Amino acid sequence: MSSRTYPAWFHRVRSLVQDRKARGQAFRYNDDELPTRPQDYDEDLSERPNDSGDSDQSSILSDISGNASSEKARYYAMKEQRNERKKQLRDRRTGQGSNQSDDEWSEETEVQKELEIEEEEIRPIKEALTEAQQSPEENSAPLKKLGGRLFRLWSTDHVKYCTFETAPKRYIEFYDPKEFRGFKTYPDGKIDGHIYMVSDDMCEIDNFTPPKNPSLNFVRLDGNGVCHCFEVQFFDNHHLTLKMPKDLVFHRQAISPPSEAPEVFTYYGICEKYSDKLYRAKQRKEAQGK
Repeated sequence: MSSRTYPAWFHRVRSLVQDRKARGQAFRYNDDELPTRPQDYDEDLSERPNDSGDSDQSSILSDISGNASSEKARYYAMKEQRNERKKQLRDRRTGQGSNQSDDEWSEETEVQKELEIEEEEIRPIKEALTEAQQSPEENSAPLKKLGGRLFRLWSTDHVKYCTFETAPKRYIEFYDPKEFRGFKTYPDGKIDGHIYMVSDDMCEIDNFTPPKNPSLNFVRLDGNGVCHCFEVQFFDNHHLTLKMPKDLVFHRQAISPPSEAPEVFTYYGICEKYSDKLYRAKQRKEAQGK
């Protein structure tokens, strides 16, 4: 059966789940083979109670029985979850089911879950920072080349005050001048890059000269054509600390910053390749222990 037979919501939610798995979130949530969450279905749920959200073609699927493929089985399971979510939202609108488990998926609970995930990811980065603080800087090796490297960003400040995202993706990336040769001109020794969060390129990093060695000192960088500035602490070869002013954090968000939001947001970064290497090593260790 062609994948075009399935309704649009199925492809959207499946893509969301695949993206979550690709970034290791399925592992962090301890989810099973179908790591969906109730909010995943909210985007295209109709307000009409009799709207199933499926196309006319998808009615064919409900008549299929017997040995269903894994794709069909996934569709049926997700359709059941979607219908349950629809019922929960309908009960909430009509004032029914106030004591049901849907309260567990309130925005406050979701934010708390995301904070726990952020703190779990931030912990080893803070440990690396503490280690750097306790080591003499003069004994540090030269800083590895930044060009061509991407650092995933984690921040409890961001989770508390920024636009809520079901599957957040935040990073700071530094471009390799060799890859862009012919497209743009770089002054000798300089690189640039961008910061991505809230589903957008939040800041285009202006050209700068990377530090030669890791340091606890913060480096001031300009962005968006000197319209913004922020600070980065390259304290070792695999981690960094990023401090961004509130006006830059909300530069391209659809909401205004809450009054209680801090003036400076702190983000903790880890090199994506290094993080993936640690994750694979952990998987191998767990496999050997079985």
